[in-house]
Amino acid sequence: MGYAYAAKVPTGVYAFGGTDGGYLADTDRYIPSLNAWTAVSSFTPGRLSHAGSTITISAYIFAGDGLSGTLADCDGYQPDTWTAKTDVPTPLRNLLAAGTIGSSAYIFGGYDGTVTYLRDCDRYTPDAWAHMTDMPT
Repeated sequence: MGYAYAAKVPTGVYAFGGTDGGYLADTDRYIPSLNAWTAVSSFTPGRLSHAGSTITISAYIFAGDGLSGTLADCDGYQPDTWTAKTDVPTPLRNLLAAGTIGSSAYIFGGYDGTVTYLRDCDRYTPDAWAHMTDMPT
């Protein structure tokens, strides 16, 4: 599996989406003490080249590529439930980065799926987005 996102939440380490030649919607939980993987709730649409972040006990996945093209989807995961959240602001993007500071996630850069590498920086505080200062060139 490639181009997936992984997150640590209180119930284990999770891998979200990615590709094995298609667009995966899988969520798999790894429990280190058992050295074992378990398939848990899937999400839609399947995606790769997405980013994610953990805020308190929830994991969030942002944007990426899906069967329909570049995505704006933002989805939140609290074991074992997925909830659609407010879409990522434009421009649509994949191959982006994300990180968490306090109770907010930040997404950075990415690729718009055509010819442009992005400098955008957006803050996500459930369930609202705010555009921040663009990254320098």
